[in-house]
Amino acid sequence: MADPQDLQKIEAFLKDQPFVPITQAPAWRKVKANWDCHRFTLEDDGEITAYAQVLSITDRASKNVLWYLPRGPIVAGEDPDRTIALVKQIKQAATEAGAKTLRIDPPLEDTPENREFLLNLAQQVGGGQVNFGDGNCRSLHGQPKYTMTIDLRDLDYDSWLALIRKSRRREIKKLNTRLPTTTQISRDPAHVETLYRLIEQTATRQGISYRPKEYFYNITKAFPDDFFFTAAMVEDEIVAISLNVVYGRRLWGLYAGTDVSAPTMLASTATNVEDIRYSIEHGLTHFDLGGVYGIDADDQLYRFKYGFFPKGQDYTAFVGEIEFSL
Repeated sequence: MADPQDLQKIEAFLKDQPFVPITQAPAWRKVKANWDCHRFTLEDDGEITAYAQVLSITDRASKNVLWYLPRGPIVAGEDPDRTIALVKQIKQAATEAGAKTLRIDPPLEDTPENREFLLNLAQQVGGGQVNFGDGNCRSLHGQPKYTMTIDLRDLDYDSWLALIRKSRRREIKKLNTRLPTTTQISRDPAHVETLYRLIEQTATRQGISYRPKEYFYNITKAFPDDFFFTAAMVEDEIVAISLNVVYGRRLWGLYAGTDVSAPTMLASTATNVEDIRYSIEHGLTHFDLGGVYGIDADDQLYRFKYGFFPKGQDYTAFVGEIEFSL
């Protein structure tokens, strides 16, 4: 297990990696404040070559303990031997801690080669059940199988605008006519109150669960210099708002809420356009709009997010998860 004093060393390692999901950022443990955190590293000649941030929680009813590695581990060069060695180390620690389950969803795209690797990883570590999320991606217990991430490299705002679908371009042009919307960026944590109110409003209407308010405050505390809100306003009233974090040269659009009485799609379009503009102006390489569970034209959330993608880009599918019974 990693020495807590090595945090600076871990941050330096992560900074050099091409892709680090925000759930593997050391600060993320402050977001998941009701989970315990366990960090693991492998080193070669004193240099970190692999890293994992594992979260654990005890089920209140059964008292069973779950260890969960979200979108990890982070391995230099995606070296398979290092990955196997680190996961073995994690499994041993979880077993010794009395956990009943270890769940891992690696940050690997869904390819035949990565499917074969996931099966091999489960076999080499021992006792793992692999779930690719085929047929029913909601069968995955952790992160969504699909994520909507726009690659903004080599794009300025005008070239991005020219490459998206015509229907979305027409929608963007309406923002200052059909719906007099202005956008503003704020780093005031007090906007959590508005975000929570709009999320609660939508969730209640749709009959779905939602995070407690403190969770959103935790994000602002965990990333005090890197979070911001983007708000769409009509006549000085916020009708849509998003909470974003800059991490690893990416903008992560973590949560968003809209007023159900407003033309929500147009208001949400306004916040996403502003977030894309911000990403480009600040030299960020990607904008992550978050996960989706459906990837066809009938899925409203997928269809909305896809509208921001330049021609030739689409969703990213992750390979799946392994669950070890301990």
